[in-house]
Amino acid sequence: MNRQMTHARAVAWMVGACVLWSTAGLVARLLDHARSWEVTFWRSLFAAISMAAILTCTRRGEAWAVVRVRVPSPALAAEGQGEGLTSLCSFSVRYTNLDGEPRAIQPMSLALPALPASAFSAIAEDELVVRRADELEAAYLQQKARAAARRRDWNGVEAAFKRAERIAATNPWVAASMNELRELAAKKDEVSFAKEALFSSRKMSTRLAASRESMSTQDEPSASYLRRKSSQGKADRKPPQA
Repeated sequence: MNRQMTHARAVAWMVGACVLWSTAGLVARLLDHARSWEVTFWRSLFAAISMAAILTCTRRGEAWAVVRVRVPSPALAAEGQGEGLTSLCSFSVRYTNLDGEPRAIQPMSLALPALPASAFSAIAEDELVVRRADELEAAYLQQKARAAARRRDWNGVEAAFKRAERIAATNPWVAASMNELRELAAKKDEVSFAKEALFSSRKMSTRLAASRESMSTQDEPSASYLRRKSSQGKADRKPPQA
């Protein structure tokens, strides 16, 4: 069960299921002239509509774009003054929706005040943003390890692993993925290693994330496109049942 499922939410789902089930029987009794196939059709139709609404609300994913901004030297020169805002960049997004229609989001600007080093160091980092940035760095290191493996440079592969150890120490998904790659590297199989590293780096750098995703990978969402698998080539190993 998903850890985000609270007792109150579970009770609400149970009550909703009872209401839907009892309402279906009530409507069926009010149909005097409907044949059995008509009753089946309408039941199936409303069941499909209900399930589509439920899945839309419970299986939503988030798409992230992490941007690294280099602060221009005028802003650095103004450090400590704390007067006014420095415009750093502007963003605009163009995309095509599921119906094939082009869409655009109006440009948005990012402006921040210049802060002294003491005030900047006191700002707490956003844990979720740090995790996403670490995943991107891990994906980059996996790509470097893949390139080294294709050259049969296993020392280069190990060097990439060493750089990824810092991320793996605080990110269980990255740690599990790197362990899978280490097993392949130990076999000196550059083809299998390169394939797994390619798919793993793609997943980490271009994925949908579950809403309110936890750090742990033990209780993953039921939707397959939101799961964080340690190995992209096969299903995750399930822990033995007690």
